[in-house]
Amino acid sequence: MAPTNGQAPTRAHELARRLSDLVQREKSLIDEHRPGALVDRSGYHIHGIADNGQVDLARLLVGSEGTLALITEATVRTDPRPRLSRGGLAVLWTVGKCRAGALAVSEQGVSACDLMDRRLLTIARELDVRFDLLIPAMPRRCY
Repeated sequence: MAPTNGQAPTRAHELARRLSDLVQREKSLIDEHRPGALVDRSGYHIHGIADNGQVDLARLLVGSEGTLALITEATVRTDPRPRLSRGGLAVLWTVGKCRAGALAVSEQGVSACDLMDRRLLTIARELDVRFDLLIPAMPRRCY
């Protein structure tokens, strides 16, 4: 993976090329040990980081949850704050209803939505009387 501008490969390019070669060479082993679960919070998630001799270092870094690099400088793009800001609370007793509610409000241009479980809401009610007034007591079991 050499630079496209005709310059000599840098150390970073050489590292990316060698990583790509390694992932391509060990593809069958990586695929064999890839977890079948929809949600996987273990390992470095190296499946899919190399394609056609190109390696996606950002994807590797994200998959490693930052354990493979130290960021010393970053440029961040931010979005302007919305002109209007309001909040709301919907108490929905099942994850399925929460999903449906989040999808419904997303169609209204909502910029953020948080899902808080029974444990967190119970702690909030116990710590601050204002939350006790806003958040109804949670049933023991929600189906």
